[in-house]
Amino acid sequence: MKARINIPKKTYVISVSLMKGCYRHIQIASNKTLEELSQAILDAFDFCDDHLHAFFMDNKLWSDDDSYYADAEDGQRDTSKYSLGQLGLEKDRKFVYIFDFGDEWDFHCKVLKVIDGVCEDTEILRSVGEPPTQYPELEFDDDDGVFEPYPDSLYAAAFKFMDTKLWKKLKKEDIFAVKLSDDVEDMLYCSVTDDKEGFPALMVFPEGGGLHEYIKPHVPDVGTPKEYMEYICFQEYLSCELQNEEVIDPESKKCILDYAEKTGVSLKGKNRYPFISSAISGYFPYVIEFYEERECLENALNAAVFLSKAIGRKDIAKFGFGKKDTIPMLEYDLEKGYTFSETTYPDPNDNPHLYYPTTRKLRKKLPHKGVYECDIVFAPIPDEIENMTPPIPYAVTFLAAETGIDGEYFFTDLFDGYDSRNSDIMLSCVVDDFKENGFLPEEMRVVDRRTYYFLLEFCQKNGIKLTTVEEFEIFEDVRSAFINELLDQTEEEFGDKLSAQDMFGEICDTIRELSEEQLATMPKEMYDQIMASDLLPDDLQAKLRRSRIRPNKGKGLKS
Repeated sequence: MKARINIPKKTYVISVSLMKGCYRHIQIASNKTLEELSQAILDAFDFCDDHLHAFFMDNKLWSDDDSYYADAEDGQRDTSKYSLGQLGLEKDRKFVYIFDFGDEWDFHCKVLKVIDGVCEDTEILRSVGEPPTQYPELEFDDDDGVFEPYPDSLYAAAFKFMDTKLWKKLKKEDIFAVKLSDDVEDMLYCSVTDDKEGFPALMVFPEGGGLHEYIKPHVPDVGTPKEYMEYICFQEYLSCELQNEEVIDPESKKCILDYAEKTGVSLKGKNRYPFISSAISGYFPYVIEFYEERECLENALNAAVFLSKAIGRKDIAKFGFGKKDTIPMLEYDLEKGYTFSETTYPDPNDNPHLYYPTTRKLRKKLPHKGVYECDIVFAPIPDEIENMTPPIPYAVTFLAAETGIDGEYFFTDLFDGYDSRNSDIMLSCVVDDFKENGFLPEEMRVVDRRTYYFLLEFCQKNGIKLTTVEEFEIFEDVRSAFINELLDQTEEEFGDKLSAQDMFGEICDTIRELSEEQLATMPKEMYDQIMASDLLPDDLQAKLRRSRIRPNKGKGLKS
């Protein structure tokens, strides 16, 4: 016989805040479930109910103490089975509602009133502020998809930077900051590269994102494919790269020619074509669509011009370069112009491209066995992936290799969750595979900071020893075998009798002979496989990337 649950007949007025200046007051009855409250919140903020959600009634994100989940797993409480009246809500009670575990929309809730009696309908009593768009879309011309040209002021700043030759005075490691406002988050971290690393460029890292991947040592043609792909693809930046006419893509070239015709600026000489682009972690560069990002790059270019003039032939140490804990900072004032000060170097632990997924202790206790060497690797994608914008030429995979005599390995495809916002989804894929295998490792060994932080909380909560080692014992052999197997699959899919090595050798010769316009017509599946390999020289990879840079209609994947 089921025990009868007495639900108090109450009505709650709950304030739900999504961001500063954007909140709703919702009136809802005590006999409504948490799932129904979730729907009311989403309706109030014009969100589609297309993701999972959770409530944390102790007001602590991802707490296990008092939490309720949609589609709950074993041991979790389901939001569809608990009414508000069962939660003991009182005036001033605060709790958190999370929607979409990938994008992680945080709604902060507070009980404003508790009224006797049950209201008939759920209502929005007060609505303040426009909610953010759940899925922002870039705006393109409906006729031909051409993006709005860069403003003349941005090109003017680029050509002024070009004339400074600041890259002759600073090394890549000589980071300087540009402060945009009093907001601590409005900080740009800037670096210049010289023509020894490709083309002179100003690299701008908003809020320090991607900076630590960028400045770490890298020697072309040396290292594993993983190291090379990290160097290229784990940065998030705005950039102005000074290229030559023969390597600039046709669309950028047209914009530059139009500007030169209007202003009379000379394009003769080496590195006279400013290529302006943006990139996010995991994707290849594309044009800068957003006004705010264009303005950031323009401010950084102007600051770099001022910095170059200030340095002149002086020792850069006088301007704060070369210190261990601080870097130079430039701040612009309408009356004083630019002023110098110093700021702290951005903390690597705040880098958004190191994954810090939240995790919980597994409800079902699994046996521990074996020592595994683990890493996040980049592998070719053997199957064509439809409707991918922008194209992602590699799969992101978690690979675990057992070091015992009867060694085995398993891999987890992280592709569906591969986005810097979706580290929780990525880890959940790994955890699901452990559950399917029916065990957890006794020890997991890693060689880099990214994988360490990806696994740290999971290992701590599930009794797994996590160790950082200088090098793996067997992992590289397993990784090579794994990637070669995928390359062989690719070879079979193309019906080519050549070995993977021979196939790439012929492709290298072909790429050297073709123009970028011709390379732009290369089949997508072939492009994806080539760019994921470690067989292609750096200059040919750069040529292929430039051939594919086009205005894209989306910046990433929805979780």
